[in-house]
Amino acid sequence: MQWARAEDLDWGELEVPACQADLDAYRLNVLKARSLKQIHQLMEAKWYVKQWDGHAPSDLRDPLLGATWLRLISDLAAEKLERAQLEEMLKSCRFDFREMIDPASSRCSVSDLLEYFSPVQLSALGEPQRNWLSSSWASPPRVSETHSSNGKPTRRLNNDDRAAILEWFVLRHVNDQLDHNHLEWFEGKNAYEAIAA
Repeated sequence: MQWARAEDLDWGELEVPACQADLDAYRLNVLKARSLKQIHQLMEAKWYVKQWDGHAPSDLRDPLLGATWLRLISDLAAEKLERAQLEEMLKSCRFDFREMIDPASSRCSVSDLLEYFSPVQLSALGEPQRNWLSSSWASPPRVSETHSSNGKPTRRLNNDDRAAILEWFVLRHVNDQLDHNHLEWFEGKNAYEAIAA
């Protein structure tokens, strides 16, 4: 990756972008035309991994790529999400947006997950965290809230959110043998359990 003057590149029939917003609009059109497989290849950033001798951190930033990927996967049915092997894709993604929707990450945005995915879809994405049921905040804050809220979450989880998380857990384990750890999810005294039922 290297810097280049926009005027020095061949833009074909397009006008040379005059600002970042113009360039973002061009990129968004190109990204929207890509398949999920092609987007996944971009997310792997093999050029970056090579620069780090195979041990690259997941610290690249590309909000347009993240938004495009989120749109693509949120439109998929649960069966297609499973076939897309998103858990594996998240592990190989070199961009920071992966942490916002990776249920295994401490930086996972529960708000984003619940906004973009149904519980059926979420069951294909990964394992929910039990502590989300007892948390009053949809933490950590969403990326868009981080600056304005001084890094503190601004949205509270409500019982409908908790019911969706519980349904996600149930759907994720529908064919499993229940054990003690599974039963801890069911206290039999919470309003969200009645909503989920």
